[in-house]
Amino acid sequence: MGDSQELTFRGTAGTTHAILELPDGPGPHPGVVLVDGSGGNSRHEWGGWPRWVGWPGVATLRHDKPGTGDTAGDWRDQSFDDRAADTIAAVAALAACDGVDGDRVGIWGASQGGWVAPLVASRSPQVAFVGLLSASGVTPAAQEAFRIERALQERGLAGSEAGAGMEWFHERTDRLRAGEAPESVFASVQGHAAAPWAGVVDEGLDRPAALAFIQRCFDFDVLPALASLRCPLMAMWGAADTLVPARLSRELFAAALARGGHRDHELHVFPGGDHGCFMADPADDVPRHEQFAPGFLDTLHDWLRRVGSIPAPDIG
Repeated sequence: MGDSQELTFRGTAGTTHAILELPDGPGPHPGVVLVDGSGGNSRHEWGGWPRWVGWPGVATLRHDKPGTGDTAGDWRDQSFDDRAADTIAAVAALAACDGVDGDRVGIWGASQGGWVAPLVASRSPQVAFVGLLSASGVTPAAQEAFRIERALQERGLAGSEAGAGMEWFHERTDRLRAGEAPESVFASVQGHAAAPWAGVVDEGLDRPAALAFIQRCFDFDVLPALASLRCPLMAMWGAADTLVPARLSRELFAAALARGGHRDHELHVFPGGDHGCFMADPADDVPRHEQFAPGFLDTLHDWLRRVGSIPAPDIG
């Protein structure tokens, strides 16, 4: 990548700090706003993704969530609507940057960002294309049930122990769905802290605000947004993902896009890929970008070149 710049834009929590990465060569370049997954992540916690997404000649912008980096607020106070509003503001900020073609700005949503990105594209005509990684086609509640069941198995918990953990998960979900105060549910979370399954089922629920966040989001359905999508879309999953039901999500995406009459989309499931589409257990000396499932980066970059109207590289 070429130039890296700090910038700010107005988000739901006020001044939001971001990093713009511009590729080498003359612009204006197509651009991509990176929309991250769950948790409290700042603009500094994207690892190699800005470089990997930007390799074909794409400008990237990633920003703080509220309460991370140098940005005020608390991401736990947000809803998916708030996350979408922040992303729409980021798209506008990127489109206005020198060196960026405002008519060729898309979004890349990873994990939880895979629910947010289609919502953004369904609301903002400024979004030119959408790329998704490990996006769930089921609701957050259903996805969490899928994740927790497999995490319990990985911890060696089975039978009555796993059953008790899942029973508490569904009770917790039902109580939140019924509108019970997060503070009340949090008291029960603390009461289960010694259970062998608690570290899996209640992971990350360290305060009532974390429960309030999932209470606002648990029943979100991304499929109507997909059905209304009009811009090009590509979604990618790893077949070995233990956090998101990859093949089921692909089927649900395909059906929703078909209902909406969407034609310009690609849906790929990569054998052996995990939640980040990396292969398991690589050798220690293999660079991270060489650990992706076979074909992943080529597929991503070919698609970005096409939807971003980027000339193919001269290899001869």
